[in-house]
Amino acid sequence: MSLNLIVTSDNYPTPSAPNFGTFLSVLVTEWARAGGRVDVVAPVARFSRQPSRLLWTQPAPLPTPERIRVSHPLFTSLSNGRLGPFSARELGIQSFVRSAARAAMKMSPNPDLAYGHFLYRGGAAALRIAEHFTIPAVVALGEATFDDYEQDLGLERIKQDLSRFRGIVAVSELIRDRCIERFAVRPERIRVFPNGIDFTLFKPMDRREARKGLGLPIDRPIIAFVGHFIERKGPMRVMESLRRHPELGGVFIGDGPQKPTGEQVLFAAPAVHEDIPRWIAACDVFVLPTLAEGSCNALIEAMACGRAIVTSEIASIRALTGNEAVSLVDPMNVDAISQAVDHLVCNDDARNTLERRALERSRGYSLEARAKKILEWLEELSSDGAEWDPC
Repeated sequence: MSLNLIVTSDNYPTPSAPNFGTFLSVLVTEWARAGGRVDVVAPVARFSRQPSRLLWTQPAPLPTPERIRVSHPLFTSLSNGRLGPFSARELGIQSFVRSAARAAMKMSPNPDLAYGHFLYRGGAAALRIAEHFTIPAVVALGEATFDDYEQDLGLERIKQDLSRFRGIVAVSELIRDRCIERFAVRPERIRVFPNGIDFTLFKPMDRREARKGLGLPIDRPIIAFVGHFIERKGPMRVMESLRRHPELGGVFIGDGPQKPTGEQVLFAAPAVHEDIPRWIAACDVFVLPTLAEGSCNALIEAMACGRAIVTSEIASIRALTGNEAVSLVDPMNVDAISQAVDHLVCNDDARNTLERRALERSRGYSLEARAKKILEWLEELSSDGAEWDPC
């Protein structure tokens, strides 16, 4: 690879939140290893919801591999909704775009392509930067839903913005189909690249050794949850199902307003990304009753660790896991979640079968292969000098 990329995102690690957006940072690292240069512009809100909560000065960049530079300029973010006749989301997008564009113009005198992560705000910034440098823009779409965008910005605005990208990376067929059918994206301009993970990090480990290293009970059945502590991900539904089985302990890796508490909670906090495989390995069953996903890294990681999984019977999850590698349940039905967990905890044969199937399923989600395939496409797009009509 010889591309000089600008990557824009509002979901990238900072010194105050080193585990925030790690799925993007590992992708960027793979691109840099391929031989190009990647400049990451990841603006941080002045009133940030990351820990620590208030950022008045630009944070120092995290240590990064050679050929990666990261900038964290500040922008003003407002809660979504409306301020009189104005969309608060739109005002936040405009501030983000201005901040990202100024930083990119200082960092990158000759970029080949601008790559935005998520349509708003990273994709919008990539469009502005691409316009300034007269280069192609590509957006990666991994959003669980576009409903909030439509409500705040309108359908026509989304169609118009998507039409301006030279290429669109979708993490699932569902997102691809939605873009074509709902937002009138031309099929040849969008490709599907499901999320991938690092198999040198996420791999089967001995359960007892993992528990010893983490100070967890050796013989107590334990379930694990990894994700934001928000309603969509379902930590409270997991907690409610846990209470129905007092013998079980729960490990919750994440952060957010719905933090599980109680005597059965063995751990409930963020964890260093490199430690997450040990937390998953320590559990008997991994549980994630999510309501909506694009392409869920946490599930792929749990599969790669060879753990039995209880998760949601929704289209995006079924496309990711298949029907045979996990136990699929109604994510809003706590009784169903509880029964599925109890069945796997108490039935060694059923649990072992799902562990084997999950591990086999995970082999199709290599981060290295994904990064290489996306890069090959970006090189095609950047070298295509022909004019193109987005309409």
